[in-house]
Amino acid sequence: MIDLRGRVLLAAALSGVALGLMLIPTPWLGWIATLPAAVASATLVLILVWQPPPSRLAATSLIASLTSVAVSLASIATGSTGSTPQGLWGMSEVAITLVLVAIVVRSGRGPLGVVALVAAAAAYVLWLVRFIPDLSPTGMLVWAIGILVAGAIGAYPRWAEHQQRQRVAQAMAEQRKVLERDLHDYVAHDVSGILAQAQAAQYATPDDAAALRDALADIEQAAQHALGTMDRTMALLRDERDGPVPTRPPSGPSLDSLPGLVDAFAATTVASVDASFDDGLAQVPDAVGAVVARVIVEALTNIRRHAPNAAQVRVTVECRAGVLQARVSNDIQPPADPTDDAPNARNGGSGLMSAAARIAALHGTLVYGPADGRWVVTATVPFGQ
Repeated sequence: MIDLRGRVLLAAALSGVALGLMLIPTPWLGWIATLPAAVASATLVLILVWQPPPSRLAATSLIASLTSVAVSLASIATGSTGSTPQGLWGMSEVAITLVLVAIVVRSGRGPLGVVALVAAAAAYVLWLVRFIPDLSPTGMLVWAIGILVAGAIGAYPRWAEHQQRQRVAQAMAEQRKVLERDLHDYVAHDVSGILAQAQAAQYATPDDAAALRDALADIEQAAQHALGTMDRTMALLRDERDGPVPTRPPSGPSLDSLPGLVDAFAATTVASVDASFDDGLAQVPDAVGAVVARVIVEALTNIRRHAPNAAQVRVTVECRAGVLQARVSNDIQPPADPTDDAPNARNGGSGLMSAAARIAALHGTLVYGPADGRWVVTATVPFGQ
């Protein structure tokens, strides 16, 4: 494998060979035809072998363009235009100029890239004046198609690359949203449960070893679940060379797991928890059930975080006429300090807004807010029969 220094030396050597070969016909055709064609050939070889970065690529292409412009202006000034043998030899020059236009459009960057493109276009136009001075305006427009085609050839892969970058950025943004939702829905729920269990353990008497062991066991279970969720989430960030990367973490809470989740919540709160689950939930599609279960988990997590003094919590999940409705409510308690804002009177955070978007995607509705002295979260999703 040739390193950068070796590649530069090889490019310089080959471009020198190309320059010498293209100058051989000078005694017969004259330097006006051979010099710009030789410099253009040497420049193209240098770029193809060296593969310089965008800024140096533009500067390198300027060598051929400015040489062509200078020779054309000198030819026009001295009246040495329109020679047929020179024109035939000069076709190699204009062909290479079009290739350089495509390369600059494809890889040129910044102001220098614009200057290089303008210089190549000027070289192309002056080449027409140098070898075809009597070209009509219509003929000039026809010849101009060549530089437009070269520009389009160079622009297409650049456009395709831009589109690919946009698709990658969009996919990464969607993946970040998935990570954010799962971290919020699962890890935050588990961590808040750990916090509640730890707070409850502080009030256990030293002689009540059984209560302490139960609290520690619950903390361990919640921590293990949180770690498992983190492992699944981190799998999304794993390099694909390490193995297949899942498109999303395994499914989280479902309607079947809701009774256990509610029982776990009841064990970590001072509130009286009443739960009611319809017998017809088995007919609910898994996709609908998973979204509604997430809403319930989010609502319970918010109660634990924002309404720790709630006295009563109600959870109801019903299925009627192809419509699934879940409702979670708690009584709104005043804050301990009258000067503080009631934490349980908040309008919800990003979790409920995210849940509302998921529910809306299923043509359902999510309504939350105070009603009759309670904070109520209601999710309604039609799923058909």
